[in-house]
Amino acid sequence: MAKKNKSTDVLFKEMLGSSTIAKKDINKKKNQIPEIRLNSKDSCNLRLFLKNKKAMKKSEIAMRIAEEPILKLCQTRQDNDAFKEKFAPSYELVADTSETVKFVSLDKFSVPNEKNALNVLKKLLGNEFNKEVIKTSTIALKPEVFQDKKLKKELVDLLGSNFNKFFQTIVSYNMKSGFNERLYKILTENEIKNFRTICKQSKASLK
Repeated sequence: MAKKNKSTDVLFKEMLGSSTIAKKDINKKKNQIPEIRLNSKDSCNLRLFLKNKKAMKKSEIAMRIAEEPILKLCQTRQDNDAFKEKFAPSYELVADTSETVKFVSLDKFSVPNEKNALNVLKKLLGNEFNKEVIKTSTIALKPEVFQDKKLKKELVDLLGSNFNKFFQTIVSYNMKSGFNERLYKILTENEIKNFRTICKQSKASLK
């Protein structure tokens, strides 16, 4: 019987043993959100923010409506040029007022993972399907493996030193839900400053 590679085995056990599943605290009560009363200067800034936010939403909608026929026009031109072996990924659009904007198409496609759709795609691409379509498989262990000691041991014994032949282990870390409140009970003011240089909290926003 081949000897197990101890370092690989330890890493595998460590990977299985250290993974945790965050549990929701069903007993946690929803507290009322505290208010911050703004002075006149900050209230003015807030009103300006809200006014511009509304204007930006309206402007965004108007812009999307206006761009749709232009995108169709550019797509048609790109198709026509491409079939004449003059494919261009981008075009510069010039208005009658000499204002310009660039049309840029992306070399990125969303391939459906559905049997009937894939069959249609295979028929469309024919022999080019295997050349042009990249198939990537990702294998994930069932959640119960991380929680059941017997299953963990069985998997370690089964794979042993062969683990790295078949699996690439990607480890990531995150804080459990509610840590944004608990950190003030765990860390001092100075420690929180150090913590924030290591762990970046998602940026707050005004909505």
